[in-house]
Amino acid sequence: MRSVHRFVSVCALLAVAFLSASGVVLELIDLRALLVHAPPISPDMKAIRADFAGPGQFGVITAGDYAAESFPDGFDPTRIAPAILSAARGILGHAPIDYLELRMIAGKPTGLARSGRQLVIYDAATGRAAVTAPPPDPAPQASLRNFVAPFHAVGRRLRPLQAAAIGVLSLAGLGICIRQACAWLGHVHRPTDDWRALRYGWIALALALAPVALSGAWLTFESLWHRIYLDLHTGDRSANAISPMDDGAAPQIWRNTLHAFRANETAAPLKVVRVRVFAGMPQGVVIAGAGEDTRQEVFDGRTGRPVSDSEQGFPPTGYPLGWRFHQWARRIHRGDYLGLPGRFLQAGAGVGLLIISISLLLAQFRAPRRTRAAPIALLST
Repeated sequence: MRSVHRFVSVCALLAVAFLSASGVVLELIDLRALLVHAPPISPDMKAIRADFAGPGQFGVITAGDYAAESFPDGFDPTRIAPAILSAARGILGHAPIDYLELRMIAGKPTGLARSGRQLVIYDAATGRAAVTAPPPDPAPQASLRNFVAPFHAVGRRLRPLQAAAIGVLSLAGLGICIRQACAWLGHVHRPTDDWRALRYGWIALALALAPVALSGAWLTFESLWHRIYLDLHTGDRSANAISPMDDGAAPQIWRNTLHAFRANETAAPLKVVRVRVFAGMPQGVVIAGAGEDTRQEVFDGRTGRPVSDSEQGFPPTGYPLGWRFHQWARRIHRGDYLGLPGRFLQAGAGVGLLIISISLLLAQFRAPRRTRAAPIALLST
C-alpha cells in the first residue's frame, strides 16, 4: 500500500508543482501589466480581457475600443442610421447587410455597414461613402504571457490524471492515517497543544488555497466537458449566428437601443453603436465608458431589454453551466473578484502551493522508513 501511495503521490505532486509554477508566472505577468497600466492594445492586456465580452460573435468590443474616442459633445447619433443604410445600399445594392455601426474614426463620426467580405465606410460629416475589405482578425502577438499560457494549458489537460492520482493518493493515505491514528490513540488519550496548533494551521492553509484549488478543479471539469462537446459537435465551430438585417426595422432598432442605453446610463461617454440580428434576435450593441471602465452592453432591439450572453436560443457554448458561469470561475481562479488584492492573494496561494508540493516531493525521497515511523513516534512522546 505504501509503495502505491508513494508512486501516486510523486506523480500527483509533480503535476501540482508544474501547474503552480506556470500559474504563478502568469499571475505575475498580469500583475505587472495592471500595476504599470499597460496600454489596452498590449498583448498582455488583450489576453487578460479575452472573451469577457461574450462567446464567439456575441462580443463586439475590441482592445482598441478602450482607448477610442467618444462622440463629440452635441452630436446626436439617434437619427443617423437611415443615412448609413442609404449610403450602403447605394454601393451594395440588394446584398444582405450583416450590421450597421457608428464609431469615431480619425476624429470624425463614421458609419460602417458590413456585407460579407465588403465593408462600406460612410463619413457622417461629408456624406461620402466608400467600400473596402473588412480588416482581418488580429493574430496573437508575441509576448511572454502568450509564451507561458500554452504551458499552463498543457497542465490543465493533465488535471484529469492529476485528479485521479490525488483520488488514489487520498484513499491510500486514508488507510495509512487510520492505522496511525489507532496506534496514536493507544499512546495518547487527549490531543496536545502542538497537535491543535498543527490542525488549525492546516485549516488556515486549506482556506487560503481553497479559491484557487476549487476554481481550478471546476475549470478542469469544464475544459473536459467543452472538449468532448466540440468533438461531438464539429459543425458548431463554423456556424454563423449573424443573420441579414431587415432594412425597414434597422432604424427603429437603432433608436430603441440608444433610448434604452440612455435610460440606464445618462453620463457614460458613448463610443460605438451597432445594430444586428444575432441568433434571430434583433439587437443593439453599445460600447461606452472611459479608459479601463469601457464596457459593452447589448439590448433587445424590439423592447430595449438588456440582453446577457447566455439567453435562451443563443448558440450553445459547450460549457455545462453556460458562458457566464465559466467566466466567473476564471475570475475567481485569477483573483479578479477582489481586484488587485485578489490577484496578490492568488499569486501568494500559487507560491504556497508550489512550496508545499516541492517540500512534499523532497520528503518522498528522504529516508522512507524513518519518515514513516516518525509520526507515530512523535505522537507517542
